[in-house]
Amino acid sequence: MRITPRELSSGFVLALLTATFLIAPSSKAVAQSSTRSFQMALWGAKDDGDHTDIKTFDETQEPSMPQYDGKHRQPPGRSIRVNFNWKSPVDPDQYDWSRIVAVMVDEPYNYLDLDGSPNTDDADSSGAAPPCRSGSGAQNTMDAVIARDQELAVIAAQIKAVAPAVRFWVNLTNRNLEWMTECYANNNGLTIIDKPYIDVISLDEYSVSFGSIYYAYDWLIFNRAKPDQQIALVPGTFHTSGNPSEAVRASYLEDYFEYADYMNQSCDLPQADRGYTGSFDRCPVWIVLGWLAHDHTESPSVTYLGEQHSALISAAWEVERALPLRPGLVRQLTRAQLLPTLLRPLLNN
Repeated sequence: MRITPRELSSGFVLALLTATFLIAPSSKAVAQSSTRSFQMALWGAKDDGDHTDIKTFDETQEPSMPQYDGKHRQPPGRSIRVNFNWKSPVDPDQYDWSRIVAVMVDEPYNYLDLDGSPNTDDADSSGAAPPCRSGSGAQNTMDAVIARDQELAVIAAQIKAVAPAVRFWVNLTNRNLEWMTECYANNNGLTIIDKPYIDVISLDEYSVSFGSIYYAYDWLIFNRAKPDQQIALVPGTFHTSGNPSEAVRASYLEDYFEYADYMNQSCDLPQADRGYTGSFDRCPVWIVLGWLAHDHTESPSVTYLGEQHSALISAAWEVERALPLRPGLVRQLTRAQLLPTLLRPLLNN
């Protein structure tokens, strides 16, 4: 994930207004709850003491982690593989796939093959022409988006073949959402980027409060690529010496939590073809994933201080995580626990 402070365009805002009124009210309208209805995780939190409900790991950034089968790093217990390498074929022996709940592909549309040449590196797409406008630049972008979509679909299918219960998660940026909403509004409902092979979809935007972007999530929910698709919320759980300050960043978290609680009051999405996983099945918000747990150096002059070195952010995060889960909400069951859990209500009737 890279930090890209930018305001939402007026066109993007207008394209989302319909969804805003048709879905939930703003999270400001949701009362503070004494329980929570969602799971919480932190990017790079690989240990039980890392303020997380479920571990995450990024092999490229965790050289000290234990290895699975002498090759690839994977934490004990169930976990999420973040920053998944979608450019290589899926290896059935790469991990103990039975312990992986989801794989997350991070911002795959940020760099695209805009010139159509397979022998050149992908170009930064931040200056690319929006794909649903006129002109050769827009067509180049559309061609590159379609090609990337096809690449991701292949990887998603390979993962399903190896581990059918694993969620395929794609994290986007606001610019990707702008492309999606513009194409949908101006081209008779044309759908790009968000496709049925995506089980969980999210976006990250750290420079503004959740109140400035919640309608983007509303749009994703209202325009799901498939009925059982879930969303993930990705707040910033880091700070730098610049703007916004740690206190401001910490204040952003509560709206993410309230929105997740509101949306998960009813976990009644259709059952996915992966079956019951015991991991917040059928809940609209699958997870709230904070970026990030530990420190990350972006460049010699920029270091992001993660949740564990951000006292105010950590305090706000832990206050929420300390809340008990809403009674009756299944949470992170092991496969051995699934059958008794499902049978118990039937036997008690």
